[in-house]
Order: sequence, then structure tokens, then C-alpha cells
Amino acid sequence: MTKKITIHDLCLMAIFTALFVVGAFINVPLPFLAAPISMQTFFVLLAAMMLRPLCAAVSFLVYLLLGLAGLPVFTAGGGISYVFKPSFGFLLGMLLAIPIMSFLIKKIGQTWKGLLISGLAGTLIIYLVGVPYMYLILKLYLESPVASVSYVLINGCLMFLPGDLIKLGCSATVAKRMQPLMKYLRPLAKRI
Repeated sequence: MTKKITIHDLCLMAIFTALFVVGAFINVPLPFLAAPISMQTFFVLLAAMMLRPLCAAVSFLVYLLLGLAGLPVFTAGGGISYVFKPSFGFLLGMLLAIPIMSFLIKKIGQTWKGLLISGLAGTLIIYLVGVPYMYLILKLYLESPVASVSYVLINGCLMFLPGDLIKLGCSATVAKRMQPLMKYLRPLAKRI
């Protein structure tokens, strides 16, 4: 039995789509990194932890489509040519990771430990898609002389991993703290 998407779900999806945009602009560009450190991962993890799997995935898909349509919602702009940026693979990884994390949370439970485990799985998926994509774009498309496996692992994974683990802990804490409010808002939305 499938649940219908409610007005409450649509509102949350719109809010999270906007948060993905905001998260892309809250960033720290570092010259020695291939992509800036942004808060986008935090909001991706939070969406997966707070929304139903379909709603979480659709909210990120809308964000992705807005950026590919040309709106400057990504950390370095927008447009269809963004698929040739080394960091685009991480966005694809997020699109894949969100429904998987959300599904895992439903199976494991919404305990803090369950949120962390599903978030770790999602972070792993993001890296498993993003790092090889970065390597392929740097090596094959841009023909970069620095494109080696070690360079990509360091600059696409190891440099970002500590920050992503901190964002994971913060998102699990925020999601856990928001659970009582979400339980209150859902019946309220049905009455409106």
C-alpha cells in the first residue's frame, strides 16, 4: 500500500529543496581542493533523516533539475555543462544516497544510532559515486596531468571526510531533536 503525498510532504519537500540551494552557498572555497567545503551534505543527510524516501529523493531531484536547467543553485553555478565538472558525481551520489538512507532509517529505526548508521551508509554511497566520477572527468574529459588515483582519493575523499563525519553527527542530532516537532506538525497539517 503506497501512501499519498500530502500537502505537508510537499511543503517539506519545497523547504528542503530550498535548503539544498542555501547549503550550496554556505561554503568555504579552498584553493587546494577540487570543490569547496559546503553545508550541502548536512542538508542532504537531514532530508534523508526527516522525510519519507520518495519525498527526500524528489526534493533533491528538483534541486538537481533546477541546477541543470541553468539556475545557479550549485556551488559553482549551474547549467547542463555542470555534468562535466569533477564535483558533479557527488551530486549524483547524493541523489542515489538519499532514498537509500531514508529507507534504511525506516528499517533500522529513528534512534540516534539508527540515524548515524544510515548516514554513514549514505556518505559511503556519495563517495562511491563521486570519487570515480571525479577521476573519470579529470582523466578523460579534462585530461588533467594531476589526475591520479591517489590525487583523487586525497582531494575527493580524505580531505572532506572529517568534515562530512562532523556534519553527519550534527544532522543526526538535529533530526533526533526535530522528531517531536515533526510528530506534532503531521496531525496539524491533516486538520488544515
